[in-house]
Amino acid sequence: MHCHYCDGKGSPQEMFEKANRLGFVSVGFSSHAPLPFDNDFCMHDDKLDAYIEEISALKGHAETQVYLGLELDFIPGVTTPSHKRWEGLPLDYKIGSVHTLEAPNDRHPMLSVDGPHDEFLVLLNEVHGGSARSMITKYYQRVTELCELGGFDILGHFDLIKNTTRLWGFSMSQRIGTKNLHLMPWMRLHNPV
Repeated sequence: MHCHYCDGKGSPQEMFEKANRLGFVSVGFSSHAPLPFDNDFCMHDDKLDAYIEEISALKGHAETQVYLGLELDFIPGVTTPSHKRWEGLPLDYKIGSVHTLEAPNDRHPMLSVDGPHDEFLVLLNEVHGGSARSMITKYYQRVTELCELGGFDILGHFDLIKNTTRLWGFSMSQRIGTKNLHLMPWMRLHNPV
């Protein structure tokens, strides 16, 4: 679950209490890990220790088992779930995700694939010349690279880009494309549930 440390709503304590009241056997917290540039969805770097302490303090206090995790972005040359920065943290699990694509200009170093409408339009029109196929192919290339690098336990929202492209009426074949279907057997073999 994402909580107020990133783009989620509510405190970990409130979420834990509700899960416990509802009889949940377990809950996992997985706020977006800090990134080295301004954005509106990740935890700020100076909040990471407090996040870890607050979630860890919830463990063992009720019937509901608590798991501490982070959602870690893959951005080539910037950050990856396998980066040594994450190794020493007392995490129960790591989620590897792709949220952004590069934008080769000073105005936008990275653009979110499911973020604000204006970012999507820059990504689609200025970076990919209006080609949804180009943008979607680049997204799945990044997901493939993430899977090949590893360093995480759970692949986060493999199809995140569909959240935005569906709004624009792109067909499933335009969103996924046959070239990216090779990921599915890899995921089953390397990430058994």
